[in-house]
Amino acid sequence: MSFLNQFVGRMRALKVGDPMDEATELGPLATEHILQGVHDQVQKSIAAGAKLLTGGNRIHGPGILLRADCSCRCAERIARVP
Repeated sequence: MSFLNQFVGRMRALKVGDPMDEATELGPLATEHILQGVHDQVQKSIAAGAKLLTGGNRIHGPGILLRADCSCRCAERIARVP
């Protein structure tokens, strides 16, 4: 199994939920404004040629973009997005 397949599998397996629950591995974004900003960045990355491997829907789990152009805003900010 390739690294990419293992990585996508691990991201899909993350428990997303209440940050006060010790079983939660990834909590929600802090505000609707931040959520909308992340959504917009993902959509622009896809429009610029990135491939969405998982996620992309509202809080069903973490997402992964593959081959995002480094000049897109999402690639510049990715380190600050859970």
